[in-house]
Amino acid sequence: MGAERVIAIEPDPRTRNILLRNLKLNKITHVAVLREALWNKSGERASIMLSSKSGLSSVMRKPTESVGQIEVRTATLDEIVRRQGLNRVDFVKIDVEGAELRVIEGCEELLAEFKPLLLVEVKGEKERLFKLMEERVTWCLAPTATARTTSSYRLSGSNYYI
Repeated sequence: MGAERVIAIEPDPRTRNILLRNLKLNKITHVAVLREALWNKSGERASIMLSSKSGLSSVMRKPTESVGQIEVRTATLDEIVRRQGLNRVDFVKIDVEGAELRVIEGCEELLAEFKPLLLVEVKGEKERLFKLMEERVTWCLAPTATARTTSSYRLSGSNYYI
C-alpha cells in the first residue's frame, strides 16, 4: 500500500528535472513537484547555492564544489499544506542541507494537527533543532550526515532515532 499523494519540494532545477524524468519513466502520477525552498517564512526570495553534486545545493552554506546560485521563492510546510488542500499528512522527509531548523520552525501547524512521522537528515544546529523538535514532534527519524548505524533515544515523551 503506497501513498495516495506525495508533495515533493525541490528548488534546484537540475535535481527537480531528474525527479520529473524518473516519475515519468516509472509512470508515477500521484506526485506533485514544487519549485520552492522550504523555510520558516513564505514569500521571501532565497539564494540557493548550487553544487556540482546532485542533492547538495543549499540555502545555508556554500557547497564545496559550487557552480553558481539561483533565486527561488520560499515557502513554509504549513503554507504548502494549506495551498495543496491536504487534510492528512502521515510522513514528512526533510533533507535540506543544513536548513532543518528553519523548516521545522515553518511547520508548527502541520505538526500540531497531523502529528506525522518525520525523517530529518540533520546537518546543522543539532542542539537547537532537537530542542524545538522536543516541543513539537512525536516521532522522528533523524540520521546525521556522519551516522554509520542507527540507534535510538527518548526525549521528554518524543521518540527520536539517530
